[in-house]
Amino acid sequence: MSAINSNSNQSCCYESSVGKEIEQLVNSVTAALDSVGADQQIIEEIEEQGEQTAAAADEEISQLEQELAEERDRRSAEIEGAHSRISRAEEEIEETNPGSETEETDTQQPETALETICALPEPAAEENLTANQQRARFVAKDISDYGRKVPAGIAIKSSEIRRVLRASEEAKIHTQTVSRVIDFLDRLGDNEVNEKKTQSGETVVVFTEEIVGRITSVVIEEEPAAVIETAI
Repeated sequence: MSAINSNSNQSCCYESSVGKEIEQLVNSVTAALDSVGADQQIIEEIEEQGEQTAAAADEEISQLEQELAEERDRRSAEIEGAHSRISRAEEEIEETNPGSETEETDTQQPETALETICALPEPAAEENLTANQQRARFVAKDISDYGRKVPAGIAIKSSEIRRVLRASEEAKIHTQTVSRVIDFLDRLGDNEVNEKKTQSGETVVVFTEEIVGRITSVVIEEEPAAVIETAI
C-alpha cells in the first residue's frame, strides 16, 4: 500500500511541477507583453491558453501513469499465471509417470521455473504456456547455442533474441514481444538469469553457467521421451 501511495505522490508532485513551470512561463510572457503595452485582450487570451495547456499536460501525465500501473499489474498477473500453469503441468507429468518418484535420485531436479518449463514435453508446453512463455522456453532450451560466453556466464542480446524468434516463426517479431520474452526469462530464471544493459544501451540477458548446465541436462532427458511419444 505504501508503495502505491509513494508512486501516487510522485505523480502528483510531477504534475504540479509541470503545471507550475507552464504557469511561470506564461506569467513571464504576459509580463513582457504588458511592459511593452500589448493589447490587454491578447494578454488575457495567452493566460487562458496557458491554463488550458497546463491542465492538458497534467491530464496526459496522469493517464500515462495509470497505463504504466495497469501494465505492471498485467505483467504480475501473467507471471503468477505462468507459475500456476507450470505447477499444473508438473502434477500432470507426475500422474502419468508414477515411477518418477523412485528415479529422483538419478535425475537432477529443476531448481527454477525456467528449468521446469524447459523440461516439459512439447504437448504439455503448448497446452499450459502462453505464446511468449513458449518463446522464452524456446530461447532458453538452446541458450548455449544462441548465446555467447561472457565472464558472468552465457549472454544473449535483445537483437539476437529477436533474430532467433523471427527465424523460428518466420514472422515479424515486435519489440514489445521481445521485451516480454526477456521479462519471462528474467523472472522464471530467478537470480540465475539477469537482465542487463550494454554500453550502447541494448538489453542483454545473462544466464549463469550453472543454470545453463541444468537446462541442458533437462532438455537432453526430455528429448528421448518426446521421440517415443511422437513414434507412438
